[in-house]
Amino acid sequence: MLQGEKIRYYRHKKGMTQEELCRGICSPTYLSKLENNKIEPREDILQLLCERLNISIEYLRDIQTSKYKKDLFDWYELIKRRDRLAAKQKYEAIEALVKENEEDDELQWLYKLFLLRYSLFIKNEKQSSKLAEEVMNHEKYYHQEVIQLYYNFLGYYFYSNDFFEKALLFYTKAVDLGHLNNYVDSELIYNLSMVQSKLGRYSISIINANKALEIFFEEMKINRAIDCYILLGINFSHIREYNLAEKNLLKALHHAAYHDDPFILSTIYQYLGYIESCKGNSADAIHLYENSIRTSSSIRISTIYLLAYEYYLLGEHNKSMELVSKGLFASEKENEFSIKLKVLEYKLKGLTDSLEYINYLKKGISFFIDKEDRVNVCFLAELIARYYQDIFQYKKACKYYALMNNIRDKD
Repeated sequence: MLQGEKIRYYRHKKGMTQEELCRGICSPTYLSKLENNKIEPREDILQLLCERLNISIEYLRDIQTSKYKKDLFDWYELIKRRDRLAAKQKYEAIEALVKENEEDDELQWLYKLFLLRYSLFIKNEKQSSKLAEEVMNHEKYYHQEVIQLYYNFLGYYFYSNDFFEKALLFYTKAVDLGHLNNYVDSELIYNLSMVQSKLGRYSISIINANKALEIFFEEMKINRAIDCYILLGINFSHIREYNLAEKNLLKALHHAAYHDDPFILSTIYQYLGYIESCKGNSADAIHLYENSIRTSSSIRISTIYLLAYEYYLLGEHNKSMELVSKGLFASEKENEFSIKLKVLEYKLKGLTDSLEYINYLKKGISFFIDKEDRVNVCFLAELIARYYQDIFQYKKACKYYALMNNIRDKD
């Protein structure tokens, strides 16, 4: 079967209009129908169009690309299942196939799209940033079959880099396309729920997390269902429904017992600890945070911060400072928890009335505004507002309270 969108792809690549391509061969209307797969072209017309585009007719046939596309989608399934070894093996096999088809630009760009998702999966930040830029510059070359994945993968790229509003924009486009095509991608629904949670939209995030949970169970992807239980636990804890939060996290813990994944177990212990902290059970919270740190195969800055803050609340400042120093030393780049650790360090040193402290908070607000992280903008804005309120500078305090209110009104 002929793929008419490939004609459009190679026409765009040549920088040609429809009129320029079809002049003396066929009408623009005929070419438009051909590019949109509404007609099967005459062989002589197709040959002339290919000669003008300087490509082989075989490039337009689906036979050559069908196996290649199947391999790419199989690769994506392995990534969604988080099967690192199998995904790596598939990557190596596909890479060899790509080298055999270097002259086929469409296949090359398809490969780059899926390679972007793989790079995010293995946390290759340098490669994923390069690929995201290249892919975004070639959006028009991605036809209907993969455009949903284009928005999906870029949504995941922006989410992974803490640009939550941009991620939401791309995920929403992907979901809308899925509705049009009667196609539901469980991972897409889960990722959309994650972004909504990060933006403080907990109610809609709960709805989508439950949708993803149901589909993951239907697909027998139990490890991904665990992710949904964790996300539901996080969302319910944010709206202070601690019993529901604990219920979902314990379900996650039950299923995780059958999967040897230290990161998942560590995450569950961390959020169970957070719930106990919210309920005022510091001893239980500390026990669970320490369990999280012991279970994890790598340093978790988020857990270190939560444990340090718990000791701070208990007045055990030496233990808290020791953990703050450990967390700041382990922070490879500025992020949510490196900033929160620094704020806690100012509190432990008794410097919260200093100009240095207030300037750091303002710098942190700028960081979170750039990242479109509304929740943490509000967190720091409240600290600044209270600072100015305590020194009777009410006009400045009102400015930051207004910032908080404006952000919350958007939700």
